[in-house]
Amino acid sequence: MNDFLPSDLQFQKAQQKLDGYDWRRVLRHVLCPAQVHVKEAEPTDFAGMFFHEASPEDIARYLGACEIPGLLCGDFESGSGFPSMFGCGVAGDADLAYTMGKGVALQKRKLGFNWTLAPVCDITLDIDSPMVGLRAGGETAEQVVPVTTAYLRGLQDHGMAATAKHFPGDGFGSLDQHVTTPVNRMSELEWRETYGRTFGAAIASGVACVMPGHIGLAWADVPDPRNGVHPPATVSKRLLTGLLREEMGFDGVIVSDAMGMGGVAGFMNPYDSYAAFLEAGGDILLFARYDAFLEKEIERCLREGRLKEETLYVRARNVLKLKQRLGLLAEKSVPVPEMMAEEWDAAGLATTAKAVRVVRDLPKLLPMAPKAGMKILHLYIGNHPDDAGKRLEALTDLLTSESGGEVTFWSDPGPEKLFFGLREQPFDLVVASLWNQPDYGANVLRLHGPVARNFMDGWMHLGTPVVFIQHGYPFHFRHYPAAMETVISTYGFNKHTLPEVIKRIFGRA
Repeated sequence: MNDFLPSDLQFQKAQQKLDGYDWRRVLRHVLCPAQVHVKEAEPTDFAGMFFHEASPEDIARYLGACEIPGLLCGDFESGSGFPSMFGCGVAGDADLAYTMGKGVALQKRKLGFNWTLAPVCDITLDIDSPMVGLRAGGETAEQVVPVTTAYLRGLQDHGMAATAKHFPGDGFGSLDQHVTTPVNRMSELEWRETYGRTFGAAIASGVACVMPGHIGLAWADVPDPRNGVHPPATVSKRLLTGLLREEMGFDGVIVSDAMGMGGVAGFMNPYDSYAAFLEAGGDILLFARYDAFLEKEIERCLREGRLKEETLYVRARNVLKLKQRLGLLAEKSVPVPEMMAEEWDAAGLATTAKAVRVVRDLPKLLPMAPKAGMKILHLYIGNHPDDAGKRLEALTDLLTSESGGEVTFWSDPGPEKLFFGLREQPFDLVVASLWNQPDYGANVLRLHGPVARNFMDGWMHLGTPVVFIQHGYPFHFRHYPAAMETVISTYGFNKHTLPEVIKRIFGRA
């Protein structure tokens, strides 16, 4: 983050302002609500504001209410035109991941953002993890570390604060911290060889922020005597202060994950959890809804000794240090440089070309030679047809133009229609698109419910060549290893993805 020249004098002035506030106003300086939760009449001089979609008017309204400059936050886990972070790990090119970070930083800073809740430093150890999947850089620490550290350096070298999440690491199981409190029961050695390495590498790379997940870590903590559950890192002093700060040496800002998630809100009284997070070592409460009831409950926590008033001031000063690091307190900042479109597009294409790949081809179907008049069935199987619609239409069009044949599209036809349709072999090729994307609180990523019945009746073994395309979630073929013999994985979706898929099918690379 070398685009600015932070001023010690300006920092001192800002700290004097902060120290002069009463605790109610200082409370706002440890909160980062979502803009969609903030009403027009409410004060907006928070530590930061998270924008799902930002209009210039919304940003101006927030910044205009900040006596001390505010953080503008988004969730930029990868770049438009690039595959997912997992796709970057599959591509295995740290230089391209750095360029993605550089581009995201420059593009988003042009809009006013200065802080992102990324990169995901988790590991997809369990392919059924509903929270991680493609958001992580891979299935091993060796895959994850090069691309996540390169991405965060690209972000921070160009003025955007990065956030390593979700400490002490997610992706180890099939429970979703949006709805419950997962507990990692790895041994200490296993943890240190996996998540200890990914988060340790982020800290060593100078990451500005760390986000704890609503996840317990059995070897490093003890169960809560009240419910017998290991506490989520969000409210664990052993994990935030003991492990993260004192042992691992992290001295930046700790920002919680959304405080309404079931992993913490279902663990204890939500307002007590705010106090517990701050006392455990946390600095910024994400998506804590600000209203008069919140102040009343924090006053209760102060009165009951759950939270010390001095803690609020200490945490707010930590946030101020991040603002100084970003140059927000300087009297003058350097203009944001332009990101060359050619550099961005070339890096996105190169990463996608390395990521889209044939992961299995037992009958050696690929590449196929297209022929005029061939008949293709484009089949969709997935739990999110509305999300997939436009993209699947585009693939149908590309299959038509590239094959020179006739393409028929079926969505979730069921096994009986597939069996009888293919038994007479009216098609020369089946392209089966599998599309199942993460959705918070869905609690499962694999195909589920009635759509999974499409894998019944053995239609894929009736003699018609079948190519499965794993759009996004890349592990279907591990759930259906006998049924899926030829498989292409995309590891995400962008404007380069479908042309690369066509190249893998018809060999026009």
